[in-house]
Amino acid sequence: MNEQSELLVALRAQTEATHQLVAALQEKTRADLENAKAVNRLVDYLCDSEGGEADPVGSGSYLSGKPR
Repeated sequence: MNEQSELLVALRAQTEATHQLVAALQEKTRADLENAKAVNRLVDYLCDSEGGEADPVGSGSYLSGKPR
């Protein structure tokens, strides 16, 4: 196999690895979004069960950016 062919094989392998990394990062992003939604639901539930609102802390929003 000549040098150009070897480089092409290596480039294809790197491209495939990059595609797999992108897919994994997309899945992690989806999981992070679901976790943020779950935290927001939990905070809403806790606020409702205490009969009050959450005290504004920091930016004054939940992870989703929804105002408190």
